[in-house]
Amino acid sequence: MKINGLAGMWCGKRTIDLCHLREEVRMFVLDRIKMLKVTAERFTIPQGFPHGRLHAPQLQGMHDELYTVKARISPGWAQWVGEKIWHESQKIAKLPNKGLEITFQVAGLEEIKRWVLSLGPECHVLEPERVKEMVRKDLSRNLAQYSKPAFAINFMKEMRTA
Repeated sequence: MKINGLAGMWCGKRTIDLCHLREEVRMFVLDRIKMLKVTAERFTIPQGFPHGRLHAPQLQGMHDELYTVKARISPGWAQWVGEKIWHESQKIAKLPNKGLEITFQVAGLEEIKRWVLSLGPECHVLEPERVKEMVRKDLSRNLAQYSKPAFAINFMKEMRTA
């Protein structure tokens, strides 16, 4: 893979560059670059380049009451979670066990709940209690959906209506 550094496009632990392999502008995590060769080649940023889209946080939130959300991330997933900008308000603290504690100020909890669920057991919500309840409710519904008796009952209902 060959990339060209875009002037002024360094984003913490990432750089936004032209990927010659895929022939598109992509974001690269610096910790994952295994070999680097400095050349005299230059890259001109195209007019109309979508700078803001590439810098946008992953979690946008709604327009709702403001909540402080705090979660712990397992040591195994700490690097992956810690190298992303999930929300403009995020604060990350490294823990002695190599995990992370991540805090957000968000308006609305639905998107945060989905984010927590996407991380599965690698993420544990510390606060607020409302997010914990939302996660428990969704996990209970998922468990019921995949338990054998519920599956058999639903399957039989579907068979009768078919």
